[in-house]
Amino acid sequence: MIGIAAMRKRALILIATTVSVTSLPAHAETNSSDATVKALIDLLVQRGTISRQEADQLVAAAQQRAAPPPASIEVKAPAFLSQQEAAGTPDPSTAAPYPPQLVVKAAESNSLTVDWSEGDPKFVSPGGFSFRPRGRILIDGQLASGSRFSDRNISTTGARAARLGFEGTYGSNFFYQFEVDFADAATEVTSAYFGWRKKLSNSVTTELNVGSRLTERGIDGSTGSDQTPFLERNAITIALVPLKGFFGLGFTSKTFGSNWHVAVSVVGEPINSSSASDDSTTIIGRAHWNPIKTSAGVVHLGAWGYHEDYSSSVTNLTVNAREANRYNDNIRIFTGPLGAPNHSNAFGLELGGTHNGLWAFGEYGERHIQFRPSTGLGLVKLKAAAVSAGWVMTGEKAPFAQRGGTFTMMDVANPVFEGGLGAIELVARYENTDFSDAPLGGKGRAWTAGLNWYLNDISRVMLNYIHFKTNNKSGDYVGPDAGNLLGTRFQISF
Repeated sequence: MIGIAAMRKRALILIATTVSVTSLPAHAETNSSDATVKALIDLLVQRGTISRQEADQLVAAAQQRAAPPPASIEVKAPAFLSQQEAAGTPDPSTAAPYPPQLVVKAAESNSLTVDWSEGDPKFVSPGGFSFRPRGRILIDGQLASGSRFSDRNISTTGARAARLGFEGTYGSNFFYQFEVDFADAATEVTSAYFGWRKKLSNSVTTELNVGSRLTERGIDGSTGSDQTPFLERNAITIALVPLKGFFGLGFTSKTFGSNWHVAVSVVGEPINSSSASDDSTTIIGRAHWNPIKTSAGVVHLGAWGYHEDYSSSVTNLTVNAREANRYNDNIRIFTGPLGAPNHSNAFGLELGGTHNGLWAFGEYGERHIQFRPSTGLGLVKLKAAAVSAGWVMTGEKAPFAQRGGTFTMMDVANPVFEGGLGAIELVARYENTDFSDAPLGGKGRAWTAGLNWYLNDISRVMLNYIHFKTNNKSGDYVGPDAGNLLGTRFQISF
């Protein structure tokens, strides 16, 4: 079976040889481009990628072709290529995985770049238009045991995400993104937005966008499902989610400084929701600040909040929060039926930091739901808290993006597909959910220990062990209960 690195290598070799044959003018013997192409071909020969006979045939074919108008070849050396190799003189001590990036330029106003430096192709045309494919496949499995309710002791599998889309830029300030998720036997648009970005100073950048995108709420809640260090986001994110869910269709503004950022969104319901009634409206914002920021790590302080006005079509709000893995719907904390809500307000606090390969964060949040007088409930408060930590054993930096205060994929120093070990991360978390302020509200706690193995920058294998406790006053699983869950994930995301 051909590995990912080998596939990339062959693709780039095809690009290199195609450009060499089709771009040289008939008088290439006296053209400076001929020396560049010859150096590239010699480099392929010395690495054993092609034979000397094949190289001679390529040069002969290039010299016999007339190309109107004359084109030039610009060679850009990515970070993995030494300057000696870029100049055409191979360095035996450096094993570059594939040849330099090639850019064909017929004229300054008509050029195309194919950039593989991040592991997948990014196409860039003149004027700043770019196109890059996006995708993620997250395959999960879980096995539960120990519960006194047999229906909770089940084994299931599923696709946590199966997304395909694209993103890019156009002009100097505009950008776009579009993704569709095919998981759970449904087709749903997740991200679908375009925006404008402007650098206000050397350290401050702002952006405005319109459409559907993940809204920010806590560290885990602002992180994509393919980048969280655990199989599922924490209790604050899940138990205190607004009615709209994680995505909303509307307007978002974000401003980034050197050690802070602020994000505000005004959104309705998700892009896939029904249009048969008024939308519920949510105003949601988040900010973070790094009072200490060094090359070794940061101290992170953050806060978020939202206000939502419910549509008149929402006549009976019930909150059922998963306590463990996504693929066991029976392990939940229930509020019981609450009746018709009027509005709600929520807030959360974030504290933690990173130091080289170590990270630790704590989060706390509350959601206050005001019900209509006819329900007789008044105000109901839902609460949640979580503390988590991790250690990257293989020496890489903690997978945390300081710019936006979110988790991210690991920058793997020694990828498995290049003969390395990959990156290994140990993680642990405690979380608490408290719905007891509702008349029939329950409580729950969970302890998680996990292992993440990052094969390279775009793929990983995850293993989580979860011990949970629940105490519900409503639903099918009333009373104290406890159990264990073992969950796995195989993931590729680009």
